[in-house]
Amino acid sequence: ANTQKSGNVWLHFIEGGESPSVGSSVNLRVDAARRHAIERHHTVTHLLHWALHEVASKEASQKGSNVTPEKLTFDFNSAALTSQQVVDIERLVNERILENAHVGWVEVPHAEVKNRKDVLQFFGDKYGDIVRVLEAGVSVELCGGTHVGALGDIGMVKVVAESSIGSNLRRIEAVTGTNAVEYVLSHHRTISAAASLLGSQPSELVAAIQRKIEENKSLGDELKALRSAQATSRASEMVAS
Repeated sequence: ANTQKSGNVWLHFIEGGESPSVGSSVNLRVDAARRHAIERHHTVTHLLHWALHEVASKEASQKGSNVTPEKLTFDFNSAALTSQQVVDIERLVNERILENAHVGWVEVPHAEVKNRKDVLQFFGDKYGDIVRVLEAGVSVELCGGTHVGALGDIGMVKVVAESSIGSNLRRIEAVTGTNAVEYVLSHHRTISAAASLLGSQPSELVAAIQRKIEENKSLGDELKALRSAQATSRASEMVAS
């Protein structure tokens, strides 16, 4: 169910109450679909970091991330992004994915790369004597995680949210692969249903909503005038009686 490292020992956690006896042999099986989904989301965090530097600021840096089979979150220090900046970041990442560059890594002594400006690394992190340099197209970074073999394996990326999580701290949430496809299809179904209710095409939904807003405002003004006239008439009748 989980694997963690304690010193130089790898600990494997299993579900259920029974543990294998000392000296017995076991078979470990990776859930391939789950692992591939995590790989896609993890590799995208590196591309998001690169795109953030291209669109927002070279000073923006990663402050944390979380990758699951369902989605990814990427935390960074920055002022709030504009909606156009979010669009530009998403576009840049998807352009790199379409280029389908090879993703590879090599283990080298940390002393060889710790002063290299082209390798992203966080000096608050504790690195061992041997580090893993990940090259994912435009991104070169120290990372020991699991990744796709080529950027095209990601499929596509859809940013679903950008929000504040603290003072000068922001968070991007995104989905990839089949999760991104389902997200887009779900929103398309919602837009189509809304357009149908308004008697318009999905491409004309915004204009149809705007017309309804204007119609409601006009009807509201008419209703207000009628109520005012009714009140005036009723007042006159009360005075007369």
